[in-house]
Amino acid sequence: MLIVADSDDEPDKNFEEIKKQIKKAGFAPPDNPLEVKRQSAGMVLVVMMIPINETGFSSKGCLETLLLRAVTHHLPNVHTCAEAYLQCLNTAGWSVTKIDKMKLRCIVAGFWKDDPNISLGYALKPDKGIIPLNHECFDSVANFLGSFRNWLSSQGIR
Repeated sequence: MLIVADSDDEPDKNFEEIKKQIKKAGFAPPDNPLEVKRQSAGMVLVVMMIPINETGFSSKGCLETLLLRAVTHHLPNVHTCAEAYLQCLNTAGWSVTKIDKMKLRCIVAGFWKDDPNISLGYALKPDKGIIPLNHECFDSVANFLGSFRNWLSSQGIR
């Protein structure tokens, strides 16, 4: 079983919360992200915290952090407007995660004139042309998921 969760602004704290939820569900949690934990029924459990940095460890942020990186590259002019809007707001003390979520929503709403209230689920559809899911910022997650079976084999799991 693979559990994927946001790191948010305190990756270690969020991982500890995930571990509590795993225990509450009756499973044994791994000690660290991307660590295999064998369960009594022969199943294995792995937790992946996103975003993953270059060294394979989780870093501050969330799924929206990755989506924001992709959309910023794809729609730089709209991103500039969102940055200007951010400067108008009193966001002092906001977490990185909340700022990333706010900027992503502003960019999507500002770009998709047909419905500025478009949900993130629809904004992710490739035919909308808003968020390019083939952007390199997704590579670490895609590579891990794409090689998950091989990764498990390298951990002695069949």
